[in-house]
Amino acid sequence: MKKNGITFFGIAITVMVIMATMTACASSGGTDNVNRNTRADAGGRSAADYFDSGFAHLGRGDYDRAIADLSEAIRLDPNHADAFYNRGLAYGRKMEYDAAISDYSEAIRLNPNLSPAFQNRGMMYSQKQERALALADFTEAIRLDPNNETAYFNRAILYGITGDLSAAIADWEAVLRINPNDAQARQQLLIHRFNRGVASANNGDIDSAIADWEAILRIDPNYPNARQYVQQARQMLGY
Repeated sequence: MKKNGITFFGIAITVMVIMATMTACASSGGTDNVNRNTRADAGGRSAADYFDSGFAHLGRGDYDRAIADLSEAIRLDPNHADAFYNRGLAYGRKMEYDAAISDYSEAIRLNPNLSPAFQNRGMMYSQKQERALALADFTEAIRLDPNNETAYFNRAILYGITGDLSAAIADWEAVLRINPNDAQARQQLLIHRFNRGVASANNGDIDSAIADWEAILRIDPNYPNARQYVQQARQMLGY
């Protein structure tokens, strides 16, 4: 596109690395939330005993033994939300996404306010490319816990994939409000702002483009092409 002899620029090509699941919670509340008054098995071990053992195996990365013990905890106490949650985490670490989703769903049924369960189920849906379900779960996790950095991070990635740059920018900004030192979130915020500026400029909204690029320069005065694009855009507006 040209105006007054000035050649406008095309869309900048950037590659966003889609990250694997971020740090997940190992427990929805630790062993202090376990009901220790449930029935025991023939060996005298209770649901709480199996939960503690399964939780320890999970922490050591022994997911098969964690699943076995947490399954026993569930058999003895079918309303054990933490056991379902943690078994879901073990299944997720084994990339058994459907089993993980099933367990997170049961944990949510038993405890609808369990933000990490929505967050982790969203991660599993994302792995299965079920993006609408993933977005819904990340959004619910954030509603339940407005400081859930991981849910914001993963929702921002999905918004970027689906091309909703403004929603992605808002989530990257939320991540940085919670954790100002998150270098990945900062980088992605700048990339998405830059590309939103390019899209705005190509659609004729030069003022919005300049606003995005100038916002980038306030964060990183040496960001590639941002200063040049601001100058070109200002020339197009005649100042």
